[in-house]
Amino acid sequence: MSAGHEARHFISSRCLEFGIDTASTLNQKPFSPSSQYWTKVQYTQVLPFARVNPFSAIAVNLLLMVSMVVGRPTLLSNSKPLIVIVDDDESVCRALRRLIRSIAMDAETFSSGQDLLDLLEAMPSFCPDCLILDVQMPRMSGLAVQDNLARVGKTFPVIFITAHDDVGIREKALAAGAVAFIRKPFVDELLIRTIQEALRRGGAGN
Repeated sequence: MSAGHEARHFISSRCLEFGIDTASTLNQKPFSPSSQYWTKVQYTQVLPFARVNPFSAIAVNLLLMVSMVVGRPTLLSNSKPLIVIVDDDESVCRALRRLIRSIAMDAETFSSGQDLLDLLEAMPSFCPDCLILDVQMPRMSGLAVQDNLARVGKTFPVIFITAHDDVGIREKALAAGAVAFIRKPFVDELLIRTIQEALRRGGAGN
């Protein structure tokens, strides 16, 4: 039995304890509300107020809520851009996560590029709006992460950060499609503007 059927059966059994006939309500096809909010008009489309006692009204409301939550997609979604930070320096991760969340965006951190790649492979639905990659990291550099993502068709906007501004590495990163190559330390305003530009290019800022 599905979760929706179990919930409907539970509500029906509770209503029968009060002597409420919910058969017609249970067999009625749920309507599709045109907005995210309940309105008087939509409510009376199910059962007119003149024929509803208090317990029946509660039962109908619960049934409609179960139908929407269990049987339908969620109406409200999280619209905050998701920024992923990959840096082996935990203090950098904490500082950037705090900064990004302060401007009403979500942030997730990884201590290595391999951890990020493993998650993307295990959870294809995980889809960041922007990546901030440190260039020099143990085991796998930021450039190697960028190359691996390109090979599997993951085209996230990428911002590189580094304490060592090597011209050759910078040119390679930008040629591979990076939005920016920023040298540490940098001011918050510069990173924020760069993230906004990355989101604009990726379409999440629209």
